[in-house]
Amino acid sequence: GDELDSVETGAPGSLEFVPTVATQPHRFLTGDRMWITYGEHNQIRSYRSTNVTTKTLNPKQAGKTEPPPPVLTWSRNLDATFDPKTNDLAHLDQKDDFRYESGDRRATANHAELDQAKNVITLNGGARVWDSTGSTSAGRIIMNQNDSDMIAEGEVNSIRLPDKKVQPSGMLSSEEPLHARAKRMESHDSNQRLIYQGDAVAWQGADRLQATAIEIDRDESTLKAHENVVSELLDKKDEDKTQGAKKAGQAPVFTVVHAADMIYTDEDHIARYTGGATLKRPDLSVKGQEVIAFLREENKNPDDAKAKPAVSPAEKPGKKDSGSSLDHAFAEGNVVIVS
Repeated sequence: GDELDSVETGAPGSLEFVPTVATQPHRFLTGDRMWITYGEHNQIRSYRSTNVTTKTLNPKQAGKTEPPPPVLTWSRNLDATFDPKTNDLAHLDQKDDFRYESGDRRATANHAELDQAKNVITLNGGARVWDSTGSTSAGRIIMNQNDSDMIAEGEVNSIRLPDKKVQPSGMLSSEEPLHARAKRMESHDSNQRLIYQGDAVAWQGADRLQATAIEIDRDESTLKAHENVVSELLDKKDEDKTQGAKKAGQAPVFTVVHAADMIYTDEDHIARYTGGATLKRPDLSVKGQEVIAFLREENKNPDDAKAKPAVSPAEKPGKKDSGSSLDHAFAEGNVVIVS
């Protein structure tokens, strides 16, 4: 009839938390050694274990036909505290060789913390998260398990695989993976909206974009860059069909634009550089308050009428497209051209 004070195991064991209501998760914990302390009415106050494996089965969310995939974790050490009012998990702290798995999402870190009330996992020290859309590494990564949103901070490195569902374009390629570095990164809507902040750099192949902040919205098919914008676009040359190879000895040609801000819309393949812009090509420099660059559509199938690139006004009808990223550009406001 006495209440428990503590329990300690001398061998590997398991602990199961069976939900009493449909909204609670079903949890399983196994470890080499276990230390459990209790509060009033034999309710668990804290739990500690070594060489731990956890499995959490979360209930089906409103409006969903299937429950979310199980959440699995591994670590050498685990400390957990529980809410004395509900006896549900309040905070989970896992250290040393932490690993995470839920569906196709994976994660590793030196240290992980779960805030159960917010359903947020914070990874610290050598944090890395990856899934079928790409990977992100940083000093610290915060994962929201409710909506899959993510925040990464500290020497962020990101790779996002190309989205095959979108049409190929001049600046958001559907063929090349997108690499990025920044001090901070935000991912929303299942990686469809990405925000890079602090000395941000993003590149696909030879094309490169630098700015204080870069925003990519795949649903809206837009690319935005803010403050200290430097855009580098490589002229893409088609393969010589008669010789079956590119002409040798030709140096790559880049279009480099410096500006305060840039907005690119994939619908019209137009990049607008504002706040004072400078466009440079070999033997050409154009300065103006605004530069509007018309980019050619990435042509995967020349025979597909829907994929035909834009035609420069200088081109004659029927002339074969060279595959250059920049088709033509306009400059407005105090324009200075040096050729």
